Amino acid sequence: MVFALGLQALRVFFPVVFELFEDTGYARSGIAMVAIIGIGPLLAPILRRALGDRRAVLVVVALLAIGRVALQLVGTIPFWLVAVTTVLALTSLLLIVLGGFSGQPRLLVQGLVLGFALDVALRGAFHTWDPVWQEGSLPFFVALAISGAALTLAWRSVPTNIPSVSPLGLIALGPFLFLHALFLQDPALVVSRSGIGLTAAVVMILIADAITIVALDVIGRWPSILLVGAGSLGVIGLRVTLGSGVLISIALALCGSAAMLAMALRPARRPGVLLQMLGGAGGAALFAALVIGYQKDRPLPFPAVHLLDASAVVLVTLAWVGWRRESREPVPRGGVFALGALGLLVAPLGLWLAAPATATQPSRHADSVRLVDYNVHSAVNDEGQVVLETIARTIEGHRASVVVLEEVTRGWPEGGMTDVVGWLSWRLGMRSLITPSLDDRFMTAILYRPSMEVEASSHGLLPPGRGPHERSYLSVTFADVAGDPLRVIATHLDADTDPRFRVAEIDVLLRAIGDPADTVVAGDLNAALGSPELALFLEYGFASAQALTGERDPTFPEQGETFDHILLGPGLTATDVAVDPSHASDHLAVVATIRRL
Repeated sequence: MVFALGLQALRVFFPVVFELFEDTGYARSGIAMVAIIGIGPLLAPILRRALGDRRAVLVVVALLAIGRVALQLVGTIPFWLVAVTTVLALTSLLLIVLGGFSGQPRLLVQGLVLGFALDVALRGAFHTWDPVWQEGSLPFFVALAISGAALTLAWRSVPTNIPSVSPLGLIALGPFLFLHALFLQDPALVVSRSGIGLTAAVVMILIADAITIVALDVIGRWPSILLVGAGSLGVIGLRVTLGSGVLISIALALCGSAAMLAMALRPARRPGVLLQMLGGAGGAALFAALVIGYQKDRPLPFPAVHLLDASAVVLVTLAWVGWRRESREPVPRGGVFALGALGLLVAPLGLWLAAPATATQPSRHADSVRLVDYNVHSAVNDEGQVVLETIARTIEGHRASVVVLEEVTRGWPEGGMTDVVGWLSWRLGMRSLITPSLDDRFMTAILYRPSMEVEASSHGLLPPGRGPHERSYLSVTFADVAGDPLRVIATHLDADTDPRFRVAEIDVLLRAIGDPADTVVAGDLNAALGSPELALFLEYGFASAQALTGERDPTFPEQGETFDHILLGPGLTATDVAVDPSHASDHLAVVATIRRL
């Protein structure tokens, strides 16, 4: 329970701190993130010495529970509150590692995996959008229940008084948390990479968690080496495989990384407080650095997915150091933990039972299409709040048949690890088609009503720019709109100040379009009305829906510019064009009714 509280705090912390990147600069915000995440592990050994193990755990967990409830109640969550809650979350984790499970690394790792399982079940029940961002009695009850349960468990905890974890073992917590929190225990990633539904993804993770807990019980000293090897292969497979194969990779990586952490955490001679502080802070800082590198605002010298390999290498190295030490650890009894993980399957069962029914038969002969184009900025507003319901209501208010979305994410830290595509599809009762814009977690999407029949769909890559984003386009042809097919193309062009990158992208996109008749291009083009880049579309035969109707309101208020466009090919016109005033994102939505001439 304590660990589940901590994971929720981290997922609130990510979007709030990453939003600061745009306000104060990448380096300064990155330093702040590393510092805040590292404070807790620095405090934990000091609090142990000052208060004793049990009292320190009780005090910190009580403050963490209060902080979690406060996050639920305050409305707009301020940075200071989430920063304090994050510090308390990591302090409590280190206190439990050092005092509650010291000398029992396998039991500790089993507890961490069970905590992840509880977190996965809760996220699945809320369709991956954390209840901390939601209003109503149910999210508040969840906050109270988890906080109360965590405090109860802390009250009943008994210090082990066994030689403490080595500082190197504490460092291993960093890459372990990175792999599990951002990848292996993330339903949004499983959905994105495997193509299965959310319910199946949650079930798969919970079963893998239960198997991992049992494996830590039965695997001996030498066979554990094989599990480490399988885990390393699983991490590589997670990076290079898609489809059903990724499920096997996740299961192997989950079991193997848990075995690695159990080896790394084996007790050593009791280290001093300073070494414990440095080890804990080192692990936390490594975790923060990995998250920043993966979420980066500027390109690394290598693809960000290789950070998974780097995490696995660190874990394997520290596991080998720990494995060389003889351990007299008592054999854990993780069967109850495994049953607990399997018991959490009631959450995805409830999710499946609560799934709304959607129309399955397409209806033909639509006279027009109400289209919304919206750069949703990972569903994060300018205060770092994840405001999915506000975005859904904005779209819903326009009774759209087709919704083109840019910067939709599936499990990115910047968006609070939410499956934005999946949640909006569920909430709006729409189907979705997607194309990656950076990787398979940051993308452009088209949502459409089930009553619309898709005749064809395709996607393609655009020339890379200087930034980290690999731009792309998504083309969807709807079968019958006023008697003929209608093609909708969604794209998000490069934001570099040098327009040559966008010109190159537009050239490839126009060649892919071919005949522009009966075609709509919608997206964040990062090109203003009257710009040379937009002129390329107009010269090719497209017309601006905003220009046709005189709609000149900016769609990117920060710069007072119109970067988001709906462009109409020959044979099409638009009415009721508007820019929605909702500030749920840093961009405003553009809305138009598409008709035939």
